[in-house]
Amino acid sequence: MKVEMKEKIVSEEAKDSEAMDSETKEKMDTDAKQKIEAKSSETMDSETKEKMDSDAKEEIVLEAKDSETMDSETKEKMDTDAKGSESDKKNLGNEAEEKIEENKSDAKSKKTEKKEKDVAKKAKKKIETFKKKMSWEDCIKECKEFLAENGHCKIPTTGSYKGNKTFGNWVQETRRNFKLQMTGGKKPRRALTQEQIDELEELNFHWGVELDLNKVKETDTAWEANFQKLKEYKDANGDFDVPMESDSLKLAKWTRVQRTQKYYRDTKRKCLINKERIQKLGDIGFDWKGERKMD
Repeated sequence: MKVEMKEKIVSEEAKDSEAMDSETKEKMDTDAKQKIEAKSSETMDSETKEKMDSDAKEEIVLEAKDSETMDSETKEKMDTDAKGSESDKKNLGNEAEEKIEENKSDAKSKKTEKKEKDVAKKAKKKIETFKKKMSWEDCIKECKEFLAENGHCKIPTTGSYKGNKTFGNWVQETRRNFKLQMTGGKKPRRALTQEQIDELEELNFHWGVELDLNKVKETDTAWEANFQKLKEYKDANGDFDVPMESDSLKLAKWTRVQRTQKYYRDTKRKCLINKERIQKLGDIGFDWKGERKMD
């Protein structure tokens, strides 16, 4: 009985041991599976991580390349924009310079136009003044009055004489016409006759210029008038030595000019005396060897 009970106890313990071993085995299997799964998970996680890291790296590389591409494009765009900006600035600068030149040209044109208008206005005023000018006789009368008051006939043209602007204009115009007439330059507006020149010369009228008489072409009428005066002087004084004095200054200068012109002709230089005049002076016994200097 005891033996049976003991066997029974042993049998039950064996069963319990088997059951425990079976549970332990299951537990161990479960733990092993979990460990395997964990290791598998770790392996998967590592691979996943590596893949993710690889993908991340590739993404970063791509982003960097995209960034470089974008930066390159941006740089090119910025360079293009900068060049365009410089070109625009240059064009604006050129336009500004052209505008400045255009303004200068307009200002110059306006200035020239204004100047031309002023000249035309002055010319018109001068013409109107001369339309109202004094007669020759009136001007000679004024010259005589000026000579009597001042002892000379160097009449000023600035301002006016006794408030008479017309007379001042006449003096200026007379001097201008005489100069043009004597130098053979531009044609005078109104040429003086020899009688008018002689009339002013008698008053010692100041012509405003010191003419080189050896360069002044004398008209036949003027030359003949001086020739007759020289004959009269010869008849009265018996010689041709006309003194350089106020009363005979003009004739004295004329005789010296004739001698100088004859000298120029004899020495093959340019002269204003012809054979006919030389012959006429020779016929009255003119002294060609006399004084030629003007001082």
